[in-house]
Amino acid sequence: MKPFYLVWSEGRGNPTYKHESYASAEHEAHRLAKLNPGEEFHVLVSSCTLHIPDPVIKTDHLEDIPF
Repeated sequence: MKPFYLVWSEGRGNPTYKHESYASAEHEAHRLAKLNPGEEFHVLVSSCTLHIPDPVIKTDHLEDIPF
C-alpha cells in the first residue's frame, strides 16, 4: 500500500482531498496557512489500512417446520 497524505486543521471539519505525495500536501497546508493567519494546518500520513470483507450470509432451511 502506498501512503497518502491529508491536510487537517482542528475545528475545520474532515479533510476533503487525498494527496498522493507529501510535497503536494505540504504545499496545500502552506497555501491554507497563508490564507488563514493564526490557524495551524497539519500534514497527516496514512500508516495503516484495514478492510473487513462483507459478512457471508448462510441460511439453513428446515425440512419440517415445527409449527
